[in-house]
Amino acid sequence: MNKLTTFLNKHYKQNGQTSTHTRIADKSLDIKGGNYCIEGDDILMFQTLYYNEVIKGNKMEYLTEKQPKISGGIYADLDFRYNTDIDGRQHTREWVDELIFNYTDEIKKLIKFENNDTFKCFIMEKPNVNPQEHYTKDGIHLLFTIEMDRKIQQQLRTNIINNTDTIELINKLPLINTIDSIFDEGLTTGANNNQMFGSRKPANEAYELTGVKLFQYDATDGEFVIINGSTEITFDLFRELSTQEPKQKFKYTPIAQKSLLKIDIPKSPTSVCGLYTEATGDELIDEYTAYANIIDMKYIDEYPTWSKLVWAFHSMGDQLKPVAELMS
Repeated sequence: MNKLTTFLNKHYKQNGQTSTHTRIADKSLDIKGGNYCIEGDDILMFQTLYYNEVIKGNKMEYLTEKQPKISGGIYADLDFRYNTDIDGRQHTREWVDELIFNYTDEIKKLIKFENNDTFKCFIMEKPNVNPQEHYTKDGIHLLFTIEMDRKIQQQLRTNIINNTDTIELINKLPLINTIDSIFDEGLTTGANNNQMFGSRKPANEAYELTGVKLFQYDATDGEFVIINGSTEITFDLFRELSTQEPKQKFKYTPIAQKSLLKIDIPKSPTSVCGLYTEATGDELIDEYTAYANIIDMKYIDEYPTWSKLVWAFHSMGDQLKPVAELMS
C-alpha cells in the first residue's frame, strides 16, 4: 500500500468532522470511494504525498476538494457539448485568450487594482475530447488567483454570460448546450467540490495545465501587462492550483459592494432554519461576521441599506445579535 493511500485511510471523516476531500467511486473499475477530513498540519503532509505520487509519479487518483465557503479564488469550469459527429477540439488558444480578456475586463469592474498589482490565471484542459453516447464533451478550467466573495463571483458569472463579446465568442463554436449551462454555477457558488489537479473522474483523462498567464496592472492606462508563465508543475505551483489555498486579496469597487448588499431578509426568525441547515451556532455567527467585516461602511452610508442590514441580522434570531451589534 502506497503512502498516500495509507494517509487517506487514517483520515476518513468521523462524526462531527467537516468533509474536506472526497474520492469518486466506481465499482466497475474497483475504485473505492471515500470521504475525508484533512486539516491543520496534516494538509502539507497530504499535499506532499499527493504531489510525489500523483503529479510526479503519475499515479491515477480520483480526489475532489471542498471549496472555501464565503470566498475563494475565481474558478471557472466551462462545459462544452457538441454533436457526436465532432471528434476533435473546436476552440483554439486564441479563443481561450479572448475569453480570459473578457474575464479580466469584467474583473476590473469589481476589483480596485492599484499600480503594479499582480495575479495569475491558470488554464487547464484535457488532452482530448470525451465522446459520450449522446454528445461529445470538452471543457476548460480557469483559475484566477484572486480572492473574491462568493456573492461577487456570482455577479461576475452573470456579467460574463451576458457580456456581448463572450456571447459572440461562444457562438463561434458549434455547441449544443446553452451559455448558462456552459459556465458551471455550482463551482462559482462554492457549493460543489472541484477535482484536485492531477485527479480525474473514473475512466476519464485528467486536466492538464496548458497555460499560465501573469497579469500586472498598469494604472497609467488601466490595462494589464500580460506575460506567459511556465507550465512546469513545481510543488509551489501545484499548491497554487488548489482552491483551498489562500489567494490574493484586493479591495472591491462600489459595483462589487452592491453585490455584497444583496441579501434576502427573512420574514421571521424561524424562516432561517430551512435556509442554513449546515451552519449553526458559532459557525453561523462566524460566517455572517465575515460578511459584515467585508462590507465598506462608507459605501453603506451612501445608500438606504444600513437599517435593512441591521434588521436582517436581528431578525435571524438571538445567535446573530452580535453581528447586528457589529453593524451598529
